[in-house]
Amino acid sequence: MDVRPKRIVFAIDGLVQGVGFRPFIERLARQHGLSGGVKNCGQSVQVEVQGPALAIDRFRIEMQTESLAGQQWAVTAENERPVALDSTSLDFSEPGPGSTFKISPSVGIAAQRLPLVADRAICAECRDELADSTNRRYRYPFISCARCGPRFSIATMAPFDRERTTMARFPPCAECVDEYESIANRRYHAQTISCRNCGPQLQWRDSQGIASGLLDSLQSDLLQNDRLQPDPLAEAVTVLRAGGVVAIKSVSGFHLAVLAANAGAVARLGKLKNRQRKPFAVMFPSLDAVNASCHLSTAEEQWLTGPAAPIVLLDKRVGGDLTGAATGAADNPRIGAMMPACATHLLLVAALAEPVVMTSLNRYGAPVVCRNEIAIEQFRGQV
Repeated sequence: MDVRPKRIVFAIDGLVQGVGFRPFIERLARQHGLSGGVKNCGQSVQVEVQGPALAIDRFRIEMQTESLAGQQWAVTAENERPVALDSTSLDFSEPGPGSTFKISPSVGIAAQRLPLVADRAICAECRDELADSTNRRYRYPFISCARCGPRFSIATMAPFDRERTTMARFPPCAECVDEYESIANRRYHAQTISCRNCGPQLQWRDSQGIASGLLDSLQSDLLQNDRLQPDPLAEAVTVLRAGGVVAIKSVSGFHLAVLAANAGAVARLGKLKNRQRKPFAVMFPSLDAVNASCHLSTAEEQWLTGPAAPIVLLDKRVGGDLTGAATGAADNPRIGAMMPACATHLLLVAALAEPVVMTSLNRYGAPVVCRNEIAIEQFRGQV
């Protein structure tokens, strides 16, 4: 067994932003008893480790073969440096006996060319927390962790650190900081970490754009304990069930929603979007609901419930719950089906317990509306 100490610096390229790569590297290094650090550096991620040669070999193999969130990366450079014999500090550049492994601040920001990954659908663990009345993120519409949540949509530039995202204006509370700094926690170094005490909140606005309250994410408790503070999700459900059109802001911008089974509401949506003949995609509250309207194979089910949460074209089920007219095209044999990708959508469709047409909020040929003031200005009185 080769126990001679070595010190190696790796340069890593690939999709390593927003997938928990740096926490993964730290856990792996600690598992193998290595000191050093990891940081975003210029156009790559730099990993520096020191320890027994055999441990570094095993670390290298696992680092290269592991996949996080389906993303791959490659070691593009590997250089050996002199072993640090007397350093006991945590300085990234000087790992040595007695030191540990740490995640260091990003450097060379101006030269960053690291690719960002796409947004990721809410994971199973966050879904469980969302439904757990004893969890502090119970029904929190912006729940996320290191494995899921917005990435590309909220990034202002690379690398993917909180200060370079739209979450920068929401400083984490003490409880979130504790989770962020705990290596055993699922939200260790999760850049989108937040809760109802420190993160974004939902707000309901009427058709004239007038705000009427914030949601602290405890829907039923809010209605019972503070009737002066209307629940945006409950308000949206009321409007949708009455046949109205609701604009919903999510991580990637605004969507327009109507009940998929309400042909009149779908027709009004088609007129608003100047899209009377092209069918709309439908968001389903569950796979059972998808099966009630569409034929669903194992592969299609995996696509629907995967981290990308794409729209999947499915064959209609004869005599199914949804007709072609209800989705905007009576003669189309397919339905563009999707599952809720974020907690806001998940809470909404769960409350409705029926499929909802979802389409982007924008004029024909224009980009998706992302800003509140533009949505109000362009669609006042129409949604």
